[in-house]
Amino acid sequence: MALPATPPGCYPMTVHLAYLIAAAIALQAALPLPTPVAQNPGAPPAAAPQEPERVDLVDLARKAFKKPPTPPGDPDRVRMALAPIFASKPTTGFRIGVGATFEMALGDETARLSSLNTGVSFSTKKQLAFTFQPLLYGGSGRWLVDGENQITPSGVSDVAAGDLAPRDGDQVGYHSLRFFDTYARRIHSSLYVGVGLFYARQSDFSVSEGTESTSPFVTYSTAHGFDLESQVAAGPGVSLIFDTRDHPNDAGRGHLASVAYRMHVKGFLGGDSNWQRMLVDLRAYRRLTHDGRHRLAFWSFTDLVTSGAAPYLSRPTTGGDIRGRSARGYAEGQVRGDRLTYLEAEYRGMLTKNGLVGWVLFANTTTVADPAAGVALFDRFDPAAGAGLRLQVHKRSRTNLCLDAGVGRRGSYGVYLALAEVF
Repeated sequence: MALPATPPGCYPMTVHLAYLIAAAIALQAALPLPTPVAQNPGAPPAAAPQEPERVDLVDLARKAFKKPPTPPGDPDRVRMALAPIFASKPTTGFRIGVGATFEMALGDETARLSSLNTGVSFSTKKQLAFTFQPLLYGGSGRWLVDGENQITPSGVSDVAAGDLAPRDGDQVGYHSLRFFDTYARRIHSSLYVGVGLFYARQSDFSVSEGTESTSPFVTYSTAHGFDLESQVAAGPGVSLIFDTRDHPNDAGRGHLASVAYRMHVKGFLGGDSNWQRMLVDLRAYRRLTHDGRHRLAFWSFTDLVTSGAAPYLSRPTTGGDIRGRSARGYAEGQVRGDRLTYLEAEYRGMLTKNGLVGWVLFANTTTVADPAAGVALFDRFDPAAGAGLRLQVHKRSRTNLCLDAGVGRRGSYGVYLALAEVF
């Protein structure tokens, strides 16, 4: 399949950006790390000695209502934060709702905080959506549960593998029911081994009017024997997770390395085909100053269909990570294929000394492959860059309200509002 012509000067820029991000990740890994503070196994590392005392929205609210400060060391207390949900897609219309995050410590005061992120929204096309994302640490860090569960109508670009769809181009509309949940047990220090169950069902498909015979979604699904009414991918998975981050919601130092292998089985919970997937997630965080006011964060994400044929909407894509937060600057599904590699680098800084307000600068790039179409990884890159503001909601867990704006190729752009950092 021939790729569309790239605007003059754009392709060299994408290659240089990818090299710069990859070099930054390699350099960060080669530099000596700060000496870690001693800690209990399974507990998050202690804060840097020179880090300033933080202030969050809870502190401001208590001060405004003339209430005493929050008592320190209250691990069993549940804390909640709310954030509005705004979104707009041609397939779903304008969507409005509310998201909530609940935080608690399932253990003593040294336990890493657990969180439950939920969201409910309603669209102008009378479509209801619900999401539920648990990240639970129990038994003083001996086990964790990580999940992404949703019932939602949605829509993504209708794009051939390896191509870049226009942001407002043809769309595939559908209803999605998805349950991705992993249970992991710590086997040594910060190393976990996990098993999971992964189920995704998309149905009630619709394509842009007049594209029924040319739609890449229809063409791919028909060629691989997938039903045009509903498609299911289901099966078990195993994972290995190494996590030394000090705060999962907004790490100042540490690393995350995760490798997962998923086996989708035909007939299992209604699965339509036999296929396998490998996911590799690498993240690194470094302080640029002793007080943590300036930091760098790096993310590398690889998603590979290793054998078999995946349903069209289950193939690797922009925004296809478990939280759907990657590739800021592009919409979900603008680039799709059987193999994907993603790189991102982000600078994080504080605008106020107490950490209440912060800002970020980020750059990312995506490359996809489809061997059947003769498209290989690194043949072409789709870069994006942008900036954002941060408002600290909970200082103990480092939960921020995040507002980002990013721009990509061919007029692509995005504005994002969410709780917790992208990575």
